[in-house]
Amino acid sequence: MQIIQIDATKLRKNLFELIDRVSKGELEVLINKKGLAEPVVLKKGEYLKDTSIENDLKLVRELYGSIKTSGYKKNEEELVRKAFVKEYKRRTKTIVK
Repeated sequence: MQIIQIDATKLRKNLFELIDRVSKGELEVLINKKGLAEPVVLKKGEYLKDTSIENDLKLVRELYGSIKTSGYKKNEEELVRKAFVKEYKRRTKTIVK
């Protein structure tokens, strides 16, 4: 895999071509921009692909009863939704290398 170093202006001019090459695994790009201490890296990510419905249902079952409230609150559904999303994200963190 080739690694190139490029400034932000050249990156903007060739953005779609570079994205295509990065997505194919041919290239990693180090982007230099005035004002940044270190270059930014543009490279193909590696993600967890376990997003099956069975996995989601398993998480729902595991999270059942994890919300503890004292008394009724008008926005209780919203609080539950936020807590569920937060816990779901914590348990299914996407790994980007």
